[in-house]
Amino acid sequence: MAKFDPKETNDIKGVVGNVVFTHWKNTPVIRSKPIKSTKPPTPQQLFQRAKMNAVMDFLRPYRQVVNQFFDAPSPTTTLHNIANSYYLTEALTLEDTTISIALDKVILSKGGIRSLEDVAISLPEEDQLQLTWNYTPNEAGTQPDDELYVALYAPQAAAGV
Repeated sequence: MAKFDPKETNDIKGVVGNVVFTHWKNTPVIRSKPIKSTKPPTPQQLFQRAKMNAVMDFLRPYRQVVNQFFDAPSPTTTLHNIANSYYLTEALTLEDTTISIALDKVILSKGGIRSLEDVAISLPEEDQLQLTWNYTPNEAGTQPDDELYVALYAPQAAAGV
């Protein structure tokens, strides 16, 4: 892979022969075109792909939150990639051939924000969810303009159940 100056190349994008002109994290790069393998994937490769698919399927609905709040920004890695790494190493549950996300290890944001206190969730009517918590203004770590993101996980909905 090589870097190039977009001023001198007029911000080229696309494929020329086996060379790809593209951008990575807003940096123009030139790389060789990937070659599709003719060998069938090994069982270990298929298992790794299944793990990655489980993580990506789980994170997809939360991508906007993860891309903003998962960790401190890095000049070389996106927050989504940092989240992928965390889930692959820390939050996957593997039982035989079953791959799932350990819900007690789910993290969608990191930082110094206070956790909710005295949380209660109820279902007052069908298709409604009521979330209440104790908010104490002016305590350390709270601001009147704080935003709350609520993430719901229903794996049956994704499976069409």
